[in-house]
Amino acid sequence: MSPVELHDSAGATQPADMAVSDRPAPRVLLVDDEEDTRMLTEAILSRRGYEVRLADSGRTALAMLAEDYDAVLLDVMMPEMSGLEVLSRIRETPRLARLPVILLTARQRDRDLIEGYRDGADYYITKPCTAEQIEYGLRLVLGDGGASRRTPG
Repeated sequence: MSPVELHDSAGATQPADMAVSDRPAPRVLLVDDEEDTRMLTEAILSRRGYEVRLADSGRTALAMLAEDYDAVLLDVMMPEMSGLEVLSRIRETPRLARLPVILLTARQRDRDLIEGYRDGADYYITKPCTAEQIEYGLRLVLGDGGASRRTPG
């Protein structure tokens, strides 16, 4: 059982503005070493109209970023390579420097939050969190268009 609980209080229906659109589905890379968290978050976001790709480590995520994404949901505390190290590498790569990154973490101290923003995070969500918090964060960093900052190929 994952230490993270995501609650989807909206049920299985998509919001009306996400259900039918001429725009492509926002493409999100979800990076978390906890399989339960990845699977639950993917299911929730897929139902809400997002195209979700999964990475179980920072190294895998960096390799997957050769493809185009609209945003990254990035766990901070992972073995081998922390989410903050992945974030640093993203920001150092010119093609990815503007890619929106949302940090997901159980760390809730002020200094952790400040460190995440200082390192270039666009938004910060503490675990446990709700599906609505994640979707709000994605909508915030993507804007109403959803695909406005897709990394160029």
